[in-house]
Amino acid sequence: MMGNFSFKIVATRRTITMVLGLLAWGITMPAHAEWREATSEHFIVESDGSEAQLVRTAQRLEAVHWMLTQLTGVNPGNDAQRVRIVLVSNIAQVHGAMRVGNEGVGANNRAAGFYRPAIDGAVAVVPRSEGDFSTVILYHEYAHHFMLQYLQRVYPPWLVEGFAEFVSTASFETTGQISIGRPAQHRAAELDYDEWVPIDRMLERPSASDRRAGVASYGQYWLTAHYFIMDAGRRRQLNDFLNAWSSGTDYNQALARLTAGEGSIDGRLRAYLRNRRFAYTRLPLPEHIAAPPVVRVMTPGEAAVVPISLLRRGGLDTAEQADYLAQLAPIYARFPNDAEVNLLRAQAYFDFEKWPEAIAAADQVLAVVPNHQRAIILRARAAIHARSDESRDISAAEASALRRPIINANRANPNDPAALLGFAESFDLLHQPTVLSAVQAWVRASELVPQIGSLRMTAVRNLLSSDAVPREERLAIAQRLLVPLAYAPHQSDLQAYALTLMQWVESGAEGDPPTFIPMPRIEGVVGD
Repeated sequence: MMGNFSFKIVATRRTITMVLGLLAWGITMPAHAEWREATSEHFIVESDGSEAQLVRTAQRLEAVHWMLTQLTGVNPGNDAQRVRIVLVSNIAQVHGAMRVGNEGVGANNRAAGFYRPAIDGAVAVVPRSEGDFSTVILYHEYAHHFMLQYLQRVYPPWLVEGFAEFVSTASFETTGQISIGRPAQHRAAELDYDEWVPIDRMLERPSASDRRAGVASYGQYWLTAHYFIMDAGRRRQLNDFLNAWSSGTDYNQALARLTAGEGSIDGRLRAYLRNRRFAYTRLPLPEHIAAPPVVRVMTPGEAAVVPISLLRRGGLDTAEQADYLAQLAPIYARFPNDAEVNLLRAQAYFDFEKWPEAIAAADQVLAVVPNHQRAIILRARAAIHARSDESRDISAAEASALRRPIINANRANPNDPAALLGFAESFDLLHQPTVLSAVQAWVRASELVPQIGSLRMTAVRNLLSSDAVPREERLAIAQRLLVPLAYAPHQSDLQAYALTLMQWVESGAEGDPPTFIPMPRIEGVVGD
């Protein structure tokens, strides 16, 4: 299922000139209309705009997904959840969906869209009003999703972001074809006016002691990725570098395979930029890619909860939780028997650790849809958390009974990460020793939803503390799970800890694992 990132661009190339320019951010308040949902093989797209735009978005996303399989040689299985895409009217609505808790934004926020992973499915929110730039955001974020979901390899930060920027400019100027490799015009000003980080510095391996290693601008990331992807010889160098590093070759020795050539790599990249002519290619799309998605009009209850569903997540303080529930209350009053409304209530109560309320709301879902798997799992997880909060002893029989609905859900769908997570977490919550199957469930859940860094780290910590897995095997699995976190392009406490923990594993894993220590933010290192 996992690909080796072996690029296979073979179509005829043409050249174009990079155009400089900045986009202005227009913000207007939309009028509400009927919400529709388009379901395709890999996506669920929701919009209150035109049906034609909804269908076009779903079809083009499937085309981008297909293009990524051609670029990487990966043939994804069907175990991943569909990605939910919500098309909102404008950037103001994007900001409204972000203006909660840890992702709170101020007046200077310039985000034109966002992507948020979740155990019950990733969601991306982009504005319809920005036209082509909305697709740039969407394709960039989906490239990240695809890389983490299907390409289980070692990738340096510059390639993680550079590949996403490379994919973001995919376009459909000719019917039945997709263009790949067009210049990232939205990064032109960065390349012309921002500080140029020497390419040797950008290519350095990040380390816990030097957190600026590997950091440069998005423009340089795009330029470097384009330079290596769009030329057959350099593409072989890129693959040699990735294959060598992923197989355990020392990073600097592997890097020498990438940078081999006449003159310094920095000089070559500067000349590539000065030339201002960038090759791109067009690939004809197979007929099945253009198949129309299944479109339906969403129920009034479903439509009513779309905006507030984008705000849902944990980590809110008491006042923010109260505000969220206050927004949800009138919707529930209008649609008390709607399954989606009650599911969102159950999810919110669960996120806010209000276990009895979560159980009651899940019961309301099950009263309407008795076999609703998400509600069954959510109810069982809430019941386990509620029982964990009690002081009386928990017998093995009671723990087994509490866990039974989750086990049944896992049997019905072995690739449902929510069921795996519920099973894995239940042992600690019910004060029982973590068994091998629970460790395996942690690892499998993190593989199914690899975009959630905290889930990966929890899987690693459970793995490292388990004697049920042989030492060499658990260290190898831990290292594989840590790599995407450790080499994430964006600095965070979790990224810094993953890097420290991975270096501990690589050095022999002697003694206890390093403890988590919050790291100071690095000025000027931002992004998504």
